[in-house]
Amino acid sequence: MRRRALLVCLVLLAGCTTKTLPDGFSGPTASVRDSYGNFVKGGFFRHEKVDLFIMREMDGKYIDNAMLATYRASFKSSLGFALKPQAHERRIPVRPMTITLAVVTQYAAGGQYGGSREPETLTTRKIKFNPVAGEKYVVKGRTEGGVASVWLETAGGKIVGE
Repeated sequence: MRRRALLVCLVLLAGCTTKTLPDGFSGPTASVRDSYGNFVKGGFFRHEKVDLFIMREMDGKYIDNAMLATYRASFKSSLGFALKPQAHERRIPVRPMTITLAVVTQYAAGGQYGGSREPETLTTRKIKFNPVAGEKYVVKGRTEGGVASVWLETAGGKIVGE
């Protein structure tokens, strides 16, 4: 029952995402790629899980991200019983904006005795961001010792944002 409720919630959230670029947009753009780490292959006695480092909102509006892409890929390939982590990438307009970054632990539907767990947000961070045209950015993060952190960096490794 919880699995079915989770599916409904994620499908509804996917329908509520805002496009990062309006149809027909022809201005300068940059790209932001979500990433993931700490993938744990599950089994009968433990959940399969992965930590996702995502750009969740742009100017207060929820956008498509690696959490939703991972859920779609996992559900399509195995009805959610095995995770297929995805590093989602999107183009964004070049203008000042406020973005929300998050660290989310996502679980497969299977696991201990067939139970399921909902995605768990470990931390969020809002930053003011002014992308540079043509630049590629990556959302990075870390989860160690019960502490999670998330940041945005250029493809070259330079941390950006306030």
